Amino acid sequence: MSSAHVRRSEAEDTNFVMDAIFDGIPAKEKDAYLKFLAGSIQLLRDNYHHRWGVSLFKDRVRLNVGSVEVLVLTRDALQVLLEIRSVPKGVKLTRVRYQRAPGCAMTSIDLHHLSKALGKVAEAHLGAIRIAAKTKSKGSIKGAHSHGVLKYLAQVLPNFSIERPSSRLHMLNGGYGNGDKGYLVRLAETTGRARWWIVPKKAEIGDEVVINVASEGLFAVGQIASTPRPAKDWMNRYSSQLCSIRLIEPPIPLVEVRQKIEDFKWARYPRSITTPDPKVAQKIRGLVRKRVIRRPAQISEAELETATLEELRKVAMSSSSKGLTPEQRRINHRKRSVAIKQYALRRAKGNCEGCGQPSAFLNKDGSPYLEVHHTTRVADGGADHPDKVIGVCPTCHRHAHHGNDAKAFNDELIKKLKEIVRQRSY
Repeated sequence: MSSAHVRRSEAEDTNFVMDAIFDGIPAKEKDAYLKFLAGSIQLLRDNYHHRWGVSLFKDRVRLNVGSVEVLVLTRDALQVLLEIRSVPKGVKLTRVRYQRAPGCAMTSIDLHHLSKALGKVAEAHLGAIRIAAKTKSKGSIKGAHSHGVLKYLAQVLPNFSIERPSSRLHMLNGGYGNGDKGYLVRLAETTGRARWWIVPKKAEIGDEVVINVASEGLFAVGQIASTPRPAKDWMNRYSSQLCSIRLIEPPIPLVEVRQKIEDFKWARYPRSITTPDPKVAQKIRGLVRKRVIRRPAQISEAELETATLEELRKVAMSSSSKGLTPEQRRINHRKRSVAIKQYALRRAKGNCEGCGQPSAFLNKDGSPYLEVHHTTRVADGGADHPDKVIGVCPTCHRHAHHGNDAKAFNDELIKKLKEIVRQRSY
């Protein structure tokens, strides 16, 4: 990510901005802010669906209600809008008053004191949100969303869901021989964002989409990134931006869709844009989920834990650093290291790849405990190649490093690893 441009739909860029803002700040302060932001968003999502927007910039994160800034995070401080009558004693307020949020004023909190201060002002902040939300502004502001912030919160906060209760899946279409296929391929390899696509009028930001390309079948997936507006050159049609576009590889032929989802009439000709009912949508998601493989650049470090084995391997094997800044290279190197470890442990499926025995105990999260052993030195590619690492129990790991026959035992592990790699189906 360049210092001048932020991909607002990407969780990875949100993570980059957050790391920069909270650099040198204790982790508990960042955690306090994220939980506070999530609580504010939850109130807005539940009660004021079209009245708010969260925006990501290269040096700040801003939460707006209507035309009022209610929460602004910068490197200098966190600005929080409060309802004056609910402000606890000792909290200093600015002299600025807001016409669209009467009875409210800002307070500025040093980032080193967030964990102590935010709990005290939470009630006054929620009161200010309710006041700001009552004042009407011109239309919905959900188009201002930086959806990557919501994705990021869903990754770092276990109880925060990116999905709204009303989140839906829409079936969209690409043309035959008009370049849509090549266009989607380019987007999936680069920004993942389309400037416009024909969508249902009632589509909302964050809704999922599956794109059918003529003669190919279900070809790509993505998300609605802006509020639908009347299409300029297409009467009675609406268009919006799309983000997070990924290819379905290989595409799913419509004959397969018809066979596996018999009650999905859309799969028969003629087809137009449609929003299937929730039960059918779940069946479509099930078909697609088995085929969508994200490219390494589309997977953030936080997403590696839920990535597929094939995705983990692709990240672990990626090595391109052309055109990247030193900071981006550092992030990529760390992501690859995490991917290699996750890949080896996931491949082992809870059984030591050395002795073959099940893990002797579980991690705190309930997963089998194993360790990662590099069978060759870093200089020989050990730490940089997923086929040079093996998931082993603590006993085998210590044996390979400290046994009186450590070299012979490690050679045996290398032989076993070669066989595992030879039989690999992912």
